[in-house]
Amino acid sequence: ANPHRLRFAGVDSARLAARMVFDRDAIDTLANFTCFAVEYRSRRRSFGARAPGDLDVLVVTAAYHRPRARLVAAVVLGSLGLSFAFVDAAPAGGADAEPERQIMAQRAGSETMLRRA
Repeated sequence: ANPHRLRFAGVDSARLAARMVFDRDAIDTLANFTCFAVEYRSRRRSFGARAPGDLDVLVVTAAYHRPRARLVAAVVLGSLGLSFAFVDAAPAGGADAEPERQIMAQRAGSETMLRRA
């Protein structure tokens, strides 16, 4: 039995699994979100109507990566009119990763804006 199951009491796991997008093809932050956007567009009709206030996308990423991911998400997901929130994922091996420098987030943001233009 999964000891974490109690934390998710009331969550319809089958429904959640049908809506999850787990992509290992993307090679960078921008590609993660643009690959998701393509998948979302192909599957959105199957999701049905959403209730007011429902969250569209839950992004699971390491805390050190969040500033860059948040910037790219704002552009890519925002252009689709999707709401989003972030949840922390532990880095591989559980070790704390070095925080990304501000310049990396700025570079990702600039690249996103140029590619979306």
